[in-house]
Amino acid sequence: MRDLSRKQRTAIRVKGESGKPTTNCAIYGYKKDSNDKYHWLIDEEAAAVVRRIFQLTIEGHGPYEIATMLCEEKIETPATYFARQSRGVWKGREDIPRPYSWNGFAVGQILSKPEYMFDRFYQGSPARGEGGAGLGLSIVRELMEQMGGRVSARIDGDILRIMLMFSPGPDSRAIPHEGDAPGGGHIGRYR
Repeated sequence: MRDLSRKQRTAIRVKGESGKPTTNCAIYGYKKDSNDKYHWLIDEEAAAVVRRIFQLTIEGHGPYEIATMLCEEKIETPATYFARQSRGVWKGREDIPRPYSWNGFAVGQILSKPEYMFDRFYQGSPARGEGGAGLGLSIVRELMEQMGGRVSARIDGDILRIMLMFSPGPDSRAIPHEGDAPGGGHIGRYR
């Protein structure tokens, strides 16, 4: 039994590292692409809430404070939103108890998902005179898609791992290059 679990975890990890979603349902802020089961499209209505959560975090608000704001503004929780869309565990349910009952845990879960980091958003604190377009990783994703590749991210504790999966063309080949690889090994580059 333990060996099977290990194999399943490995299969899920490999699927995620290849840039494919590891869940059957798209996460809050996304919807499945009807033409490609491994591709998610941005669900603009929910994505606006996700962007707001990230913006409030950048401004210095904590998850519980953000949850209180969303409750007071009567913003639907992800479960309520999914039920209204006929998705998720409450699919088709009409009588949702406490549809605006956000909590700090739910906000924290949204903030911890690496899937959100490849979309455009505003970043920086206007109070500090900092800012940015929030385009960096979304540009990486767009470039990778144009080249037929994929990009994915994984958070392991306090380490963010970003994987770029290239689909080499028939005329490309890896060029050995002395680099800063652990143990003084080679790093392959494509040209």
